[in-house]
Amino acid sequence: MKNDTNNNLMCGARDNQATKTKFYDRFTNNYKIIAISSCNNHNKVVNVHTLGTDYWRRIQDFPNHYPVPRPGIFVSDAANWLAHDRRSNASIIVSLDLEKELSQELLHPLCDNQQENYIILGVLRDCLCIFSQSDKFFDVWIMKEYGNGQSWTKLLSVPQMGDHYIYTKPLYISEDDQVLMYFVKRGKFSLAFYDSINDTFKIPEAQNNIHDLMIPEVCIPEVHFESLISPLSQY
Repeated sequence: MKNDTNNNLMCGARDNQATKTKFYDRFTNNYKIIAISSCNNHNKVVNVHTLGTDYWRRIQDFPNHYPVPRPGIFVSDAANWLAHDRRSNASIIVSLDLEKELSQELLHPLCDNQQENYIILGVLRDCLCIFSQSDKFFDVWIMKEYGNGQSWTKLLSVPQMGDHYIYTKPLYISEDDQVLMYFVKRGKFSLAFYDSINDTFKIPEAQNNIHDLMIPEVCIPEVHFESLISPLSQY
């Protein structure tokens, strides 16, 4: 596979250590793969591959001092990563516009809070979200207008169920504010419903056969919506 620079695959776009994410780009009616890797000088290198082509393109203006350990989140025609700013020791969102292939930095309401035990990026109701866990609550923040830092709103706070429960993130929120979450208790994976109106939890019995299933960190449940767009439809 070729590339449009002379960097010989541009510091590991195909390397297994690179963080790769696949997105559908409606502007080109095709899928793109974004690979983020580190060169020997620890600078971040971001490459984009369009399915059906034989080369990678390098994103020139992507912040090189942000470690990005997780796949990106797709919202509003942009890929988003929660990253760590080594200079300020705070977290920040790095966004890449798929059409223009330009990056920007987005602030979130917890960017200056270095005491949070757990912060993760996600999407709910087609909006960018921040999930944060403290000793007592699991908070869900939602960005109602993408790109507008003033539109961040705390959607709900889920109380901790007890010791040894680790919430990972909400998967879905219904119109009547029923929250489908998954959590880990003593290394075991499970699903739960949280009724935010009545402040009650329910663990479905139907999942009992997976209570004892050990899930590696990289294997996490996601909500998927059926689509008529196939990544193989053009080839």
